Amino acid sequence: MDRTRIRRRCLDADRISNLPGNVIDNILKFLPLHDAVRTSVLSKGWQYNWVTVPYLAFDWTFRNNLSGNYRTESIIYQVLLLHKGPIVKFKLGFCGFKFGPDINNWLYFLSDHRVEELDLMYTGYDPDRPISHHLFTFDHLMHLYLANVEFRPPSTFKGFRRLLSLHLNGVQFEPEELNMFISMCPMLE
Repeated sequence: MDRTRIRRRCLDADRISNLPGNVIDNILKFLPLHDAVRTSVLSKGWQYNWVTVPYLAFDWTFRNNLSGNYRTESIIYQVLLLHKGPIVKFKLGFCGFKFGPDINNWLYFLSDHRVEELDLMYTGYDPDRPISHHLFTFDHLMHLYLANVEFRPPSTFKGFRRLLSLHLNGVQFEPEELNMFISMCPMLE
């Protein structure tokens, strides 16, 4: 059999690489992040497909699939720095994560990425660490879940015009601040 036929058979066998980009993106967004990254070894054409995944979940599934002695924070930085395009959903939540400069930097980075759904679950409440002011600059936010933080909207907060749902778990706040916040979210259900 000549090389042309063999090459053609190989190309025919790799039907998934010939799918339209939006179909590949749709497949990848339903995979856990570590599996989406693993698809980069399928072929040269798949090497960077994962960098456009619009759903980033750094949760127990992600944490449990890390091998080696990698700092979780370093991996999250790498993923965010390599990511291209909008990040529709960002989830951060597993035991051991406390608010600090890393999360503040991630929120600053994410504030320009059209995030629509944000889940932040911290370990333990720390009264000296209110949620980052960068959170209050997310213009496209539609769903917000916060756990174990102090909630203090800054005086410059103009509201989340698109926010539909708000879930607070173990969140400390002043009643008047929460009332002000809710009044500035006209779509809140």
